[in-house]
Order: sequence, then C-alpha cells, then structure tokens
Amino acid sequence: MFMKIFQTSSVDVVIDCQTMFNFRRVSELVLDRKRKFLQKFCSCDNIICETLALMGRMSCQAYVRLVKVC
Repeated sequence: MFMKIFQTSSVDVVIDCQTMFNFRRVSELVLDRKRKFLQKFCSCDNIICETLALMGRMSCQAYVRLVKVC
C-alpha cells in the first residue's frame, strides 16, 4: 500500500517515508491495543476477566521476546 502511495518500488524508500511520517507497523499497533485492552481487564474484579488477562499478558510477553530475538 505504501509503495503505491509513495509511488516507488524501493522498500528502503517506503521505510524512510514511514519513519518520517511517523507511521507505525501494524504489529506495534496491535500490541498497543492489546495492552490497553488488558489494562482495562486487569482493573475488573471478575475471576474470568482476571484469568483472561493473565493469559493475555503471557502471550504479550512471549511476543515481545520473539520480536527482540528477530
């Protein structure tokens, strides 16, 4: 999509343009939304919500470790 917007076939140009225009990667946006959702869940006193929040935190931590390795 960005290649069409910036009318280029160079990945380096697209990355530079994304950086200059402060576009974030989709994976970063998804992780941020997931964190916000889990913060709301953590504030809930429901045992089901707490269990799901714990599972979500564990998957977020695993994802962050995976991203650091790559």
